[in-house]
Amino acid sequence: MIGKILVIVMLAFSIIMIPVILVKADKFKKFFLACTIVYVTGNLLITAIVFLNQDIPPVFAIISEITILFVFGFSMYMIYKLGKSTEEVQKAQLEAQQKKDQDKTAE
Repeated sequence: MIGKILVIVMLAFSIIMIPVILVKADKFKKFFLACTIVYVTGNLLITAIVFLNQDIPPVFAIISEITILFVFGFSMYMIYKLGKSTEEVQKAQLEAQQKKDQDKTAE
C-alpha cells in the first residue's frame, strides 16, 4: 500500500514540475523541460509496474523513486552548470574577439 501511495505522490510531483519549469526557467527552459518530461515518463513507468504487478514489494517502489529523483536532480544540476559554463566561454570568446578587432583598428 505504501508503495502505491508513494508512486502516486511522486507522479503528481513530477507532473507539477512541468508548469513550474515553464514559468520559472528562462535561459535553459527547453533543456529543463526535456529533462522533466523524461522524469515524468520514468514515474509513469514505475507507477504502471507497481499497479500492474501486485507481487512487487514496496521496497522496489521506494528504491525506484529515490533513484529516479536523484537522476532527475543530478541532470537538472548538470544542465544548469554546463549551460552557465558555456555562456562564460562564449562571453570570453566574444571579449577576446572584440579586443583583437580593437587591436587591428589601432594599428
